[in-house]
Amino acid sequence: MSRKTYILFAGFMLLISGGCSLLQKGSDDQITESVNPQKSVSSSEKMSTKVEDPIDLGIPETDIVAKIGDYAITKQDVEDSISLLEQQLGQKIDRAKVTREQKKMIADMLVNNRLLYLAAKNEGIDSDPDVKKAIENAKEQILVQALLNRYNNTINPTEMELETFYNTGKYKGNDVKLYFTEPEKRRIQEIEVKSEAEAKQILVDIMQGNITFRSAARKYSVLDSASKGGDLGYKAVQELLKINKPEKYINTAWTLDKGEVSSVFKVDDRCYIIKVAGIRSQREKAFSDVKDQVEFLYKTSKLEKLQNEAIETVKRSGVKIEEHYENL
Repeated sequence: MSRKTYILFAGFMLLISGGCSLLQKGSDDQITESVNPQKSVSSSEKMSTKVEDPIDLGIPETDIVAKIGDYAITKQDVEDSISLLEQQLGQKIDRAKVTREQKKMIADMLVNNRLLYLAAKNEGIDSDPDVKKAIENAKEQILVQALLNRYNNTINPTEMELETFYNTGKYKGNDVKLYFTEPEKRRIQEIEVKSEAEAKQILVDIMQGNITFRSAARKYSVLDSASKGGDLGYKAVQELLKINKPEKYINTAWTLDKGEVSSVFKVDDRCYIIKVAGIRSQREKAFSDVKDQVEFLYKTSKLEKLQNEAIETVKRSGVKIEEHYENL
C-alpha cells in the first residue's frame, strides 16, 4: 500500500469513527432543505439527499451510486466526503489519484452509515430525550451557520469601499485606522539597585562621564537586563505593562527626550534610573499593506450588523423572551 493510499484509507476510517454522522445531515427531518433552498449550506453539510423519486429532484440515474429504500447516495456525496476528509487531514487530496476502489470504499461507508441510522431508529434511539435534545441543538447550529453563510455571501466590498472604511470607518467604536497603527515605541535602558544612596552615586558618575550608562547597568543593576547593558529594546506602553513595569516607570520614560537620563526615582522599595536611547514615532500602516485585514474587519462589521438586524426583527415579531439569570 502506497503512502497516499494509506493516508486515504486512514482518513476513511476516521469517517467511520466520527465523520459519517456529519455526512448525513440531510436525513428524514430534511434539515438541509429547510436550512437554505438556495444552497447556502456548505457541501459538507449536505452530503446525502432523501428522495422519493430521483427524477423529481432532477438527479439523473447515472449520478446515483447506491440506494437504501427511498434514500439515494450520489457521486456528489462521494466527492463531498473526500472534501470532508481533506478538512480532517488538513491537506489537499489529488482527486485524479483517487481510484474507483477508494471511491467505492467511501460509498460503502455512506451505505453502512445509513443502515446504522435505520438501525438506531428501529431501536427507538431517536426517541431518547438526550438524543432528541442533541438533534435539536445540532439543527439549531446548522440553521444559524447557514443563515450566517447566506449573510456573508452578500458582503462583497469593492476596493474603494474598503479604502474608505480604512480611512473613515469605525469598528467597535474606534477608528479603523487605530487597528493598523503601530504605537510609539521607546528604546529604554534601565538600572535598578537596592538603595537610593547607591542609585544617586551611580547617576552622578554617569552624568560626570565617569562611566557609561550601559557599563553602569552591567556593573550595578540587579535586573536581568543588566547582561545587555540594561537595554530592553524598543517597547510600546502595552509591552512594558506586559512585563510588569510600574506605571511610574512608564510615565517617566515617556517624559524623557531621546538620549536623556532620568533622575533617581523609587517605586516601593526599588530605585531606578532609566535612559531613553531612541524613539520610534507612531506610524500608520499603508492601506495596501493591510488590505486583507481591513477586508476582514469590514466583513465582520457588516455581518454583525446583519445579525443584529435579524435579532431585532425577531424581537419585534412578538416572540416572548424570559430571562431567569438568577438561576445560573
